[in-house]
Amino acid sequence: MLGFLKNIFQDKITLAKIDILNSLSLKGSELVYLFMMLFLSIFFFTFLNCGILFYLISVLKSAMYGFFIIAGFYLILILILMIFRIKIKLFIQNKVIALFSPKLFPEMEENNVNNNLN
Repeated sequence: MLGFLKNIFQDKITLAKIDILNSLSLKGSELVYLFMMLFLSIFFFTFLNCGILFYLISVLKSAMYGFFIIAGFYLILILILMIFRIKIKLFIQNKVIALFSPKLFPEMEENNVNNNLN
């Protein structure tokens, strides 16, 4: 009987290790993909901004005004992010909690399913 319980316990540990490995590999691949997209997006937006800047310079006939318009656009974006920083942080925090809580607290997920059925 003791050997049987020991085998069950070892199998549960092995399954937990496999589940953790699967979760880590999934999150790791998502992280690598995110960094690749970030890297390529930086190039895209750099060249897009250069193109817009050169267009504004040709339309306005002044490099100074073109640079000020582009800088003003980014200043507005920074101000919007600063104004909504708490909502953005809470949104990201809730997404992270929703992503990791089923793995860390599977019993809570079962309770939520049972509560939703009632």
